[in-house]
Amino acid sequence: GSAGGASGEHWILDPIDGTKGFLRGEQYAVALALMREGELAVGVMGCPNYTPPGAGWEGGSVVYAARGAGAWAAPLGTGGANAIRLRCDGAAAPVEARVAESHGTSVVSAHGVTAQVADRMGLVRPPLQMDSMAKYAAVAAGDAHVYMRFRPADYREKVWDHAAGAIIAQESGCVVSDCDGAPLDFSRGRFLDVEGGIVAAPPALHGAALDAADAV
Repeated sequence: GSAGGASGEHWILDPIDGTKGFLRGEQYAVALALMREGELAVGVMGCPNYTPPGAGWEGGSVVYAARGAGAWAAPLGTGGANAIRLRCDGAAAPVEARVAESHGTSVVSAHGVTAQVADRMGLVRPPLQMDSMAKYAAVAAGDAHVYMRFRPADYREKVWDHAAGAIIAQESGCVVSDCDGAPLDFSRGRFLDVEGGIVAAPPALHGAALDAADAV
């Protein structure tokens, strides 16, 4: 396959994102993104066990976005029929907000740091824990309000673990960046060399998360 890069078009595929969730019969995603000239253009996730709140259907969803066209979700297997627009919950105060994070058994996320940042932000609700990029869908749908992922020191983030979810969150109204506030750069190959971690949230909560992360 391609090593990626800043020129031309590249597809970024994760055939089973959230392997542990898949094995448990919980959250996982089949994720595909299109990068064009170094910028994410399209993201699609099939989430067989995730339904956005108030969606009006039961069962899994396909969640998708195109640059400038918004973020959407539709029931799996319907070809996009009955799709709903996804908009992040930008009005939630910290005391009402909750963080989306990986399960405590995950080895690619430093949960202790997430807990410290959430505490400094004043987030008191229990976190929404789930495997896979479905966390981006949860934030895009207002099911959660902040997705934070702080990597262990010896781990490098992979582009396929974030590409589809990142554009979906952005098109829902979220800001997605590293802990310095820099946009994620998917054009440098197979790895995302982010500073500190990744934060996806509506603008007000995103700024609060960066301030809290800087203080931890």
